Amino acid sequence: MGRLAKVGYNKLLTRLILVAPLLGTTSESATPAILVPPAGFNDVRLAERHGGGCSETEVLIMPKYIILAAAFMLSVPAYAEPARIIIARHAEKGTKYALCDMGTERAKALAAQYLGRGATAPLFPAGHRPDAMLAMTMHTIDTITPAARSWNLPVIAYAIIPAKDEKDEEVDQEENQRTQEAAHDVLMEPTYAGKNVVMVWEHKRIASAKLEKKFFGALVTLRQLLHLDQVAAVPATWPDQTYDYFWIVDFAPGNLVPVSFHMLRQEFSAPFNDLPANGWEEGDTAHIKAGCKD
Repeated sequence: MGRLAKVGYNKLLTRLILVAPLLGTTSESATPAILVPPAGFNDVRLAERHGGGCSETEVLIMPKYIILAAAFMLSVPAYAEPARIIIARHAEKGTKYALCDMGTERAKALAAQYLGRGATAPLFPAGHRPDAMLAMTMHTIDTITPAARSWNLPVIAYAIIPAKDEKDEEVDQEENQRTQEAAHDVLMEPTYAGKNVVMVWEHKRIASAKLEKKFFGALVTLRQLLHLDQVAAVPATWPDQTYDYFWIVDFAPGNLVPVSFHMLRQEFSAPFNDLPANGWEEGDTAHIKAGCKD
């Protein structure tokens, strides 16, 4: 299965869109990626990575406004809340950029049971399908890719790939910015109005009382940015060792504050029934015993 590459830059801070459907790519062995940089950066690039290595192939460079016009046909942003946002944490990780074997199995299981075409227990309202799938890091991209491919959907990734010598404080600021941009787009862009959106994210950027305290006065988590802090029973922090939950958030037209919220534990049937399914705050070290990283 092809995976997204780190493309030609020591530090890549960009919104990334997997657009095989848009470009007519039919290969099952690789998923192209168009990188749409933030304001002030004028090029976008197309690249591939195969297998576990990182072989970089720059395929396309063109002005970003062409991609934005062709891919989205967006008008001026307006308040346009989605119907439902499904939030999940990335699956178990093996390295800084890749999932471990258990995480790869969880990604497949998520597609087979909850998020993919033909899922046995779909999380979308009856008669509906996902309209957009968003991610932010390599782990989150790899987690959602099997589900996205089953629908022939692009994965829109507000991506950050830090340089080796980048300080933690700089990474924090960049991840804050990308999370803010994603939340803004989901709640404001007309393309998401009344839609079903899946967001696979880093858990500390979903909910973290510690992070919110560190950046007091700023909105840095999805809990804050999607106004979940105004909804009863929403946890203040996503536990470090909890990989197996969804947050399902519903909106009503004209209301940026969610009208309902509930958590759902991922419980898989065969052949994925050996994946950990601990309680919300129970903590589980099965992933460590399996060779994954904390």
